[in-house]
Amino acid sequence: MLLVTIFGNRLGRAVPLTIALTLGGALKVCIGFTSDPTALAVLIIGVNTIYAFAFALFLGTSAGLDARGRWSGPLLGAYLVGSSFAPLLGGALIEAFSIPAFTLVTGLVSFLVIVPTVMVARVSVGAEKALARSAG
Repeated sequence: MLLVTIFGNRLGRAVPLTIALTLGGALKVCIGFTSDPTALAVLIIGVNTIYAFAFALFLGTSAGLDARGRWSGPLLGAYLVGSSFAPLLGGALIEAFSIPAFTLVTGLVSFLVIVPTVMVARVSVGAEKALARSAG
């Protein structure tokens, strides 16, 4: 977050989101194929850290689309509901499909959402710039 704060005007939101989703997806896949408890702990901490960062960027993107909160409110609600039910649904899916298959699918989902996420992030930055030009 510090680097994005310092270089944010040059990087925008699309590049950091792409990096976060790519790295997060790769770490998720690695979780499913590690048997070392220390490596597993490090990977889980890494995934949670990266996705907290990505969530902050998603909130910034949604605020850029509509400063009144029409996008960020529902995004926060979806995040909270998803976080609440993730252990229950994740546990059921792991039991049904195995840990490696589950982590492979969740990692692939991270990769699949990169393109639409980057497109929306670019639109939000453009919307913010247009609003700033019209206000100034």
